[in-house]
Amino acid sequence: MEFNETPLPSQQVIKKNFVEIHNYPEKPIIEYSETGRSYTYNIIEEGNYPPVAYLKYTKRQNGFRIPDNYEVEMSWGKPKKRHLVRCIIKYVDNNYKL
Repeated sequence: MEFNETPLPSQQVIKKNFVEIHNYPEKPIIEYSETGRSYTYNIIEEGNYPPVAYLKYTKRQNGFRIPDNYEVEMSWGKPKKRHLVRCIIKYVDNNYKL
């Protein structure tokens, strides 16, 4: 995918068929859209990273760290039929739980 490296207002990032608009961390809302889809993320709690010995990662290659006490709401869909999911991650006995 092509990536536009020129910063745009409100840290708008444009890739081929992909737009992400945010002013994070000043504002907790991240808007993401691609052809035919749009998502809104509301970061409620950033959480913190546990010691490396207990830290977990997403399964992707070069995965992202998963923080403890992280809370986010994600919504998607058309205005009259928006779906909303709240995800809270808490480490219990040094393993994370969703």
